[in-house]
Amino acid sequence: RRVLFRSLFGVKNNPLNNNIPFLILGLGVDDAFVLVAELTRHAAQDKGASVEKLIAATAKTGGASVLVTSLTDALAFLVGASTALPALSAFCIYAGISVILCFLFQIFLFLPLLAINLRRTRANRFDLLCCFKSVVQPSVDLKFDELVDTLFGDIETKWMCTL
Repeated sequence: RRVLFRSLFGVKNNPLNNNIPFLILGLGVDDAFVLVAELTRHAAQDKGASVEKLIAATAKTGGASVLVTSLTDALAFLVGASTALPALSAFCIYAGISVILCFLFQIFLFLPLLAINLRRTRANRFDLLCCFKSVVQPSVDLKFDELVDTLFGDIETKWMCTL
């Protein structure tokens, strides 16, 4: 893959490029958090909405946020490719293209997987063995913030009082 890219476009590889996977991992995880948070928000606002409607709303709001951050990051890297330092220029080219690919993976791979997972949870199927349904109906009375307060409220209170 590197040889093809290098031979087609004349971009050289260097040891600095070994940092790009970690950069893209952080960016991808951040984008995933944004999309999951938006899906959770839309699901809480409209409990009876279909999976398609929730994913469309998530793509509209969360996707716009992911698009803006990805475009600005990619643009910054690609503009940085105009530097006179060859190693830094190659790093910026690889990083800019990687940011664009990360965005495309979030939209065309992660969002559909999120929809499949939402269908699985609505069908009351297990996480790992999704072919099997649970006989116990999930309890959704407790909101996430209340759950965190219930689990960690006493710990946080005791820690804050010791300061």
